[in-house]
Amino acid sequence: MKRMLALLLSLTMIFSLTACGGETKEESGDGSEANAEAITIKLPHCYSEGHPLTDTLENFFKPELESRSGGRLTVELYPNSTLATEEQIYEGLRNNTYEMGVVGTIFQDRIPSVATFQLPFLFSDFDQARTALYEQDYGQQLIGDVASLGFTVNGIVPDGFRVMTLNRKVESLADLKGLKLRMPNPEVMVTPWHASFQ
Repeated sequence: MKRMLALLLSLTMIFSLTACGGETKEESGDGSEANAEAITIKLPHCYSEGHPLTDTLENFFKPELESRSGGRLTVELYPNSTLATEEQIYEGLRNNTYEMGVVGTIFQDRIPSVATFQLPFLFSDFDQARTALYEQDYGQQLIGDVASLGFTVNGIVPDGFRVMTLNRKVESLADLKGLKLRMPNPEVMVTPWHASFQ
């Protein structure tokens, strides 16, 4: 079973995983592949309709893959956690329930270096992120030994920067004193905020 992993960066990062079955390819008399059995690929993810990732999957990835496969592959997209949660997508890919899926930095519990993508102020803008992740190999280094989990990395794509929504004007860290902040639980995200108020 071959599984491919495409990591989408959420500066924060998002990971697009693929679980491919072990179909054998038939060859015709001239050595080219014969049109094998049609395959439907279920691709669940947690992003809502209208999100850039959802639009890219719907308007580029799906038609491109279907076209390049000569109609052999059909992609069924399941946005907004309609088919599975992020953890369920990850586990579903491991046990071949789903052919593909998109998840975030769920690998950080298994490969700690992946948590680096959650650090604040890692990149100052998208251009810097793209340079580090595409023109250099920092992203590949940070994702570490994903192959040990049974996945292969396809690529890394910026998803977006974390922002805060506040009920008062904040121009410095000192202005955050006394505010209660609600955020995801990963230690790599919580610890820097605690350190900021020491």
